[in-house]
Amino acid sequence: MKAWQIFTHSLRQVFGNMGAAVRVSLVPFIGLIVVALVLGGGLMFSMMGRTDHGMDSGIGGGGVLLMLVLIVVYVGVFTMIAVNWHRYVLLNEPIGWMPQVRMDRILAYFGTALLVGLITFVGAMIVVVIAGAIGAIGWIIGIPVFVLIVAFSFRLSAALPGAALGQGGGLSGSMAATAGQMGTMIALTLIYFAASLICGIAVGLLSMIPVVGILINLAFQWLTMMVALSILTTLYGHYVEKRELA
Repeated sequence: MKAWQIFTHSLRQVFGNMGAAVRVSLVPFIGLIVVALVLGGGLMFSMMGRTDHGMDSGIGGGGVLLMLVLIVVYVGVFTMIAVNWHRYVLLNEPIGWMPQVRMDRILAYFGTALLVGLITFVGAMIVVVIAGAIGAIGWIIGIPVFVLIVAFSFRLSAALPGAALGQGGGLSGSMAATAGQMGTMIALTLIYFAASLICGIAVGLLSMIPVVGILINLAFQWLTMMVALSILTTLYGHYVEKRELA
């Protein structure tokens, strides 16, 4: 099954290049955690201040600003890691401990990801609205439709590594390259969901261990991110660049 080949190839891409995976993401990932802790502390302080002065305990304008800053930082860090990882795997570019900041590629990647996200979001919202209107039967029908939407987003997302490289022909190029592969994308979606669910349950249980559980959860979040990026890299390499699946 090609979907299984794509998934296992992506796993090998991460675990077989663990040193590079750590170098490309460790500093940005730690930086993101630090920023999240600082902004989270600021958000809590803002809410406590509003409560102490007899005001509503909601987030407030300052809290909204802090959340927006955190979102911008998260998107920037994720995009930078993604661009460097795709370029390392596909172009064999060297990776140091300090990430390369290619602003043109980062902006192109963000723009492409935004389009993919909007298309996927609109599709998902249509399913939610229709399913909610129909009732229980609608939700039963909606689940496989949602899987189809995610599978379709995989076809679109094959354009993301191309954005990191400045190649690939964008969304139209990825759609043309993956034409006739919906069955594979559906199977890949189911495999990814199943693996995420099984690992998520195991990590959830281990997360209850004091201190160590937090580290395990962070490691799982990091691994999930790198595997997802590697799936996109594999899709682009196989379908757009016509590379063989080892």
